[in-house]
Amino acid sequence: FGSSLGARSLGLGARRCHRPPAPLLVAVPWWPTPPAAPRRPLSRGMTDAAGGPRGGEAFLASEDVPKLVPTLRQVAALAVPNVVGYLMTLINELTNTVVMGHSGNNAALAAVGLANMMQNCFGLSVGFGIAGALDTLVSQAHGAQQHELACQQLQRARMLVTLQLVWMIPLLWFSGDLLALIHQDPEVARDAGEYNRASVWGLFGTFQFEVTRKFLQNRGCAIPPALINAGTAVLHVGWCTFFVLYLKMGNAGAGYANAVTWWTQFVIGSLYLFVTSRREGLRRRSVLWIEGPGLREWGQYMKTAVPATIQLCTEWWFWEICALIVGYLGEVPLAAHVATLSWVALSFMPAIGINASTAMLVGNALGANQPRKARYTAWVCVGVNVVVWSLIAVGTVAFRNVLARAYTSEDDVRALMETLLCIFAGAGFFDSTQNVMGGALRGIGKNTLAAISYIVCYYGVMLPGGIAAAFPLGFGVQGIWASFAVGTGLATVIFSLALARTDYRKLAAESAARMEREGQQAKEAAEASRLAREVAASSRLSDPSTGA
Repeated sequence: FGSSLGARSLGLGARRCHRPPAPLLVAVPWWPTPPAAPRRPLSRGMTDAAGGPRGGEAFLASEDVPKLVPTLRQVAALAVPNVVGYLMTLINELTNTVVMGHSGNNAALAAVGLANMMQNCFGLSVGFGIAGALDTLVSQAHGAQQHELACQQLQRARMLVTLQLVWMIPLLWFSGDLLALIHQDPEVARDAGEYNRASVWGLFGTFQFEVTRKFLQNRGCAIPPALINAGTAVLHVGWCTFFVLYLKMGNAGAGYANAVTWWTQFVIGSLYLFVTSRREGLRRRSVLWIEGPGLREWGQYMKTAVPATIQLCTEWWFWEICALIVGYLGEVPLAAHVATLSWVALSFMPAIGINASTAMLVGNALGANQPRKARYTAWVCVGVNVVVWSLIAVGTVAFRNVLARAYTSEDDVRALMETLLCIFAGAGFFDSTQNVMGGALRGIGKNTLAAISYIVCYYGVMLPGGIAAAFPLGFGVQGIWASFAVGTGLATVIFSLALARTDYRKLAAESAARMEREGQQAKEAAEASRLAREVAASSRLSDPSTGA
């Protein structure tokens, strides 16, 4: 299996990092990539009349005019594997639910959903958000051909996500007791605690694989992580069946299946880096270990990581809060809400894949001094998303009855679900569009704007608006879903204005100057670290106490 993930079989062998810049090349053998424009580094000290970095005109003069078809190929080459990878992650949770539904009682099944909610809110969303900073840092460094800098950002991400385990593991380990304290059903709380105590053994693995996946994606290598996710999703079915059904471990068995899957992903991802790093012109130690530079500059990394984490958590937590609120409306609205969310999670995968592609391609273009390409790619990705969601929306409305029947046999739940599907078919235009635009903002480094906008739109508009529509105004769960269109519509307007008013030439000039400075510092730090290791090794060899 490791051989099938090798760079040669994926067409990566001919693309080495030390060759002339080709920042937007994507490693997909069946799609030819257009020739990249030569990169002109920004000379030191160049400023415009306002005192900022100059060189926009030079960039435009040396940059090829972006073309639609090659750009669409690049977007698809990244988006399709990303969709597959995210879909496989969703299937793992579905596997746990199905297996527990056929082996345990209602309390055991409910505990899986409750435990997943706690893992998402107090674990995965934070770790994945910190790793999301690589969408900005690695994509721009790769576009500028500063590969040592990209590796150091990878090392910082590895350290920072690992440190989060200090507070995450105790919280999840005692989650059963915490749920009992807030008066959850004792049996459900106990089963959820068992699930989380087993799952925490794999948190390190899933965080490290997420960092590896982000590193590869933002270097244009989206297929290997997708293949790893697909392969482990198939294996997860067997592991979950073995632990839950054969060993009769119940909820703990599903948690152990998670841990095995997450560690397997991490191991295979590390093996892929080990095999391909030298072909890519990277040092194995840089991509698989933590060197001295990776233990420094954490503050600079967190300036990008904190907004990225807020951006992810605000949206992730919003749906968990909504589920609690809808619970006060009764069983039928809650059942319809949960069933509709299941379809939304599936249908939203293309938007998430395009989001990741947008962040990588825009960041690459900006780091490569291609401001025109960065702007053009951002809006092409938005257009692609609108077309894709149009197809999804039409299909959702046309087959809403079929979808509702597939999820439930209760007539009242089915009728309400059909209404919610129609509401989201319209709201999804705004939601998916702002999601893709958020990826573009990460690519250009405007994470703080995106984070603040999400806080305002989700918790200043949607949440209070949804509560008001559901309870005082009497619209019920339909009011909550309708408020979603208002909030995401506002986010779409804000992000549209931000992207339209962005001076890409100025950002490209600033990025070029920053990448040149930080890249040189990264090379010097890596060389100093290497010399220190050599001195330490020679000292050990010459020390008589070692027996040399």
